[in-house]
Amino acid sequence: MSFERELLKRIPRYEADGLIDRAAAEKLSAHLRASLEGKKPVFFNAVYFAGAILLIVSSCLFVQNIWDELSAGMRLLLAFVPLVISATFGVCALLLRLHPLLREAAAVANILAAGAMLCLIAAILNLEGNFRDFSVAMISFALPLVFIFNSRAAAGIAAIWCAVLANPYSRDAGVFDALFTCACFAAVGIHAFRNRAEPNALNAVLRLIICICAPILAGDALEILVVGMCPPVASEALSDIDHFYAAVPVGIGAAMLAVGAKSGDFRFLKVPHLFVGLLIMCGAMCVLNAPNSYVGEHAILLYSLPPLADLFGLSAAAGCILVGALALAVLAWGVATFRALASEERLTGAALAGFIFPLYAAAGLFCGNRYIPFMILSNAVFFAAAASLAFAGVRRGSFLLLNAGVAMIVWQGILRVSASDGGILFRSAFFGLCGILLIGANYFLKRRLDREN
Repeated sequence: MSFERELLKRIPRYEADGLIDRAAAEKLSAHLRASLEGKKPVFFNAVYFAGAILLIVSSCLFVQNIWDELSAGMRLLLAFVPLVISATFGVCALLLRLHPLLREAAAVANILAAGAMLCLIAAILNLEGNFRDFSVAMISFALPLVFIFNSRAAAGIAAIWCAVLANPYSRDAGVFDALFTCACFAAVGIHAFRNRAEPNALNAVLRLIICICAPILAGDALEILVVGMCPPVASEALSDIDHFYAAVPVGIGAAMLAVGAKSGDFRFLKVPHLFVGLLIMCGAMCVLNAPNSYVGEHAILLYSLPPLADLFGLSAAAGCILVGALALAVLAWGVATFRALASEERLTGAALAGFIFPLYAAAGLFCGNRYIPFMILSNAVFFAAAASLAFAGVRRGSFLLLNAGVAMIVWQGILRVSASDGGILFRSAFFGLCGILLIGANYFLKRRLDREN
């Protein structure tokens, strides 16, 4: 800003010296004044906002000092003050069309004020509550703010809270919680999809939050629905179908991976779902390459067909929901993969990595103790995907793609070394080879780009 102000002062001298004509001087002066005026509100709004925060902190400390001397009625009245202040701030932000960051701050302030109000009222009236009821109330309050303020921050808070509320290990979790969280999360997803074209960091962070929370919420909500529709005495028998609850999130990750592969882009801010999908496939590879996943007390990939048949005997509705969810995941992955492979700008390696999902699902259904073929197939698919990404990086001159492929190969090697009984020398040689591969691949691409330039 100091450069622009100094240049504005020098324009008359430049015009007098004949360096620029009168028309150019007037246009340049108008442009610089508009630029300086556009920067002032942001600065002063930030100063006003910081001052308001200091005033709020001062007021809170003062109220805390006299809190014990106040009557119950006065305490209840003061409990509504934070929400009134934040609501006033939000109305001013909307009516005065303040900076978008201030609207985001107003939305978050209203959420925090509502939470503080509920906590204060419960403490004053000695009400017994639980985290589940508080979460339902907060999600119900935050969701309208997403659309009123067009707030990405409120949307991210609501999405994370939905994933936390749908906890199958909570005693208070029920069918309503699964349906409620899925419906609210879908509304947040619609908001994010509607604003996906706006290139800013908040949109990218919101898409990343949704991509991370969607698989988690899908698996947890599915388990809550299935358990909630079965008799309570069947809870122990249902532990044999845990693999299905994990297979659906893996399928969602594979579908996101295929959608990202179709665009051919590999920038994190543009396709965060592609990176999340790759991480989920790496997690699935951990399970597929661990012998303890197939046999032993803590096995995950058990022979699940008989327990699935038993589930239909306990509750046909629960069985249909479980099989239907897995079928939808397979369908979504299949359609997304077909469209990705048909695209001319595709990332073939990313699309290939998604084939870990059908192997993961089939391993839990059919393999039992015969897990060697699934280990071989999963490693072959993963290596082909990693090599394809590395070659795509060399072809496109992208260090990001190249290193993503190399990192996947190194990760695959680490999994195999961890599962083997090799000695210290073997592992030392392996990590040395990985280092040589990483350095050599980047050096090769750098030399190639230097020759082309």
